[in-house]
Amino acid sequence: MSLPNGWHQYVDSGQFYRDFYLGDVVKYRVDGFGVAAERASYQHLLKQELRALDPELVITFGGNAWPALRRSTAPEPVMETDADPESIMAIHGTLHQISEPIDTHVLPLAHMSGQVWWRFPPDEYISRLSKALEVLERQ
Repeated sequence: MSLPNGWHQYVDSGQFYRDFYLGDVVKYRVDGFGVAAERASYQHLLKQELRALDPELVITFGGNAWPALRRSTAPEPVMETDADPESIMAIHGTLHQISEPIDTHVLPLAHMSGQVWWRFPPDEYISRLSKALEVLERQ
């Protein structure tokens, strides 16, 4: 992924919306309730979707998507970090890489709902996102 004019211009140009695909692990739910049933329903389907799309970057939003992806792909940070990978609030904005089921980058972000603004004011949220995208450009 190359952003020669910066990510702001990329978003403003509209290309972002042609390149971006939004998925949701909740859509994989099958009959059955509870954590075990939900996990069983999306593990296989998530890997299939990643293989079919083969994206250059996967962005996870929030405390459902990041753990789901971690269980299915074993992401590793591309730079050394002390952030706790179990906590989306701690790992927010830390670029990762996976090699299975595809070779790509993963960017975990806290969900953008108003519930996180007490922890991540918009400027800090965007700052962490920007830094991660700069790291990605250098990869």
